[in-house]
Amino acid sequence: MMHLDFALDLAKNVTVTEPSPIWVTGTSKRFGYRVAYPSEWDVELARKTSGGDYYYGLDGEAFAVTRTTKCHCTLNATAIALNRYQRQHVKGFRVVRNSTSRVAGQRARVVESRGTYEGGRSWDLTYLVVRGTYLYVFDYSAPHPLKAADRTMAQQLIGSIAFR
Repeated sequence: MMHLDFALDLAKNVTVTEPSPIWVTGTSKRFGYRVAYPSEWDVELARKTSGGDYYYGLDGEAFAVTRTTKCHCTLNATAIALNRYQRQHVKGFRVVRNSTSRVAGQRARVVESRGTYEGGRSWDLTYLVVRGTYLYVFDYSAPHPLKAADRTMAQQLIGSIAFR
């Protein structure tokens, strides 16, 4: 048996702050990277040569990682080729911003875009990284226009990337 006594002082304002989410670290041995992500997200790691790694959030956001054999291109040429492909295959595809970035100390291009895919509308931040003999594509997507919280989440995910 247990007995609890509570003393409530209604004259004081009490503020309860939500705890920050717990993040876990996952490693993709197949693609050779490590990433931290919120523990409540679902993860599907690639098992086939053509698949990618997918991390699914609770509000429809997702983070996808793919890796392909690098063409001997610059990041700019790769971003142009990706945008050309997307314009041909994604309804209403539009590049909002194309800028430089860094991922795990490597130079990167980040392309912010939007379009309509088979499953619905998507707003994306796509990071392109050339590392060794591979081109890595890290893509954060949301089912709504990107908000500050989405940009922060994408930055936290990208900021946690480490290559093996």
